[in-house]
Amino acid sequence: MTVLCVLIIAEDKGPVAEAGPDIAVNLPTRLVVLNGSASTDDRGIVSYQWEHVSGPKATMMVCMSHGCNNRIKEHLSYTAKL
Repeated sequence: MTVLCVLIIAEDKGPVAEAGPDIAVNLPTRLVVLNGSASTDDRGIVSYQWEHVSGPKATMMVCMSHGCNNRIKEHLSYTAKL
């Protein structure tokens, strides 16, 4: 008797980060909510990671599964990456 085993490996397409549109904040409002919940992955998203890219270091406050609340210190340009 012969047994034939076929292993099919699905291609991992990798995650697609969707951080949403640019956000304009007018001071004195100082809290910005970053939301990456529209991000996708063919095998499911395990975690989210936000990174400060440019501008003065903002204070990352509450990081949830898909986003962070960001406290803005000054009226300048800030950039974050998901």
